[in-house]
Amino acid sequence: MLEMEFSLDYNEINSLDRNFKPAKYIKKQRIELTKKMLLDNKLISEISNKTGYSETYLIKNKYKFLN
Repeated sequence: MLEMEFSLDYNEINSLDRNFKPAKYIKKQRIELTKKMLLDNKLISEISNKTGYSETYLIKNKYKFLN
């Protein structure tokens, strides 16, 4: 995702900023997209396909994303 967006490899991304963690960035982006889609009343199956979270996880944790 980041590698393609900025044409950098994993090591180059990590060397840009010692405090930057790609995994944390990706997790934050997934959470934000999930929240937006839930607020837009998208189908759970669509949210699951776009974010990679399972439908079961989304149903169980729906309100976690909305806080």
